[in-house]
Amino acid sequence: MSIKTSRKNLVNEAETLGAYKLDGNIYLYENDIHYITAFDYNIWNKDVKNNNGCYSKNLQGFLDILSKNIDNKKHFNIYSDCIAYSVGIYGNIARLDKIRLMDKDWNEYKTFYIYY
Repeated sequence: MSIKTSRKNLVNEAETLGAYKLDGNIYLYENDIHYITAFDYNIWNKDVKNNNGCYSKNLQGFLDILSKNIDNKKHFNIYSDCIAYSVGIYGNIARLDKIRLMDKDWNEYKTFYIYY
């Protein structure tokens, strides 16, 4: 269940959790979430820097962090939960997600936070 909050409170909570900041807007952020959770080494090994504006500019940095923390013996899937979001006049202006690395029994073995 996600919580609707102000952008300022969301950013404060993200910084408290040590969340990785992705740039852009909700459309890029949703693409980033899909890219992260569709975990595939063949895709991740490709450089996302020349992405024609489809992903956040600093997504590669977060992918590098994730790939260093994935336990190949345990790893089965990556799951994302929206923790909080903020809306303005023109729609979603901020979002905080919990990224969970899961084993084959769907037990969480590592957690990260991201926001924009």
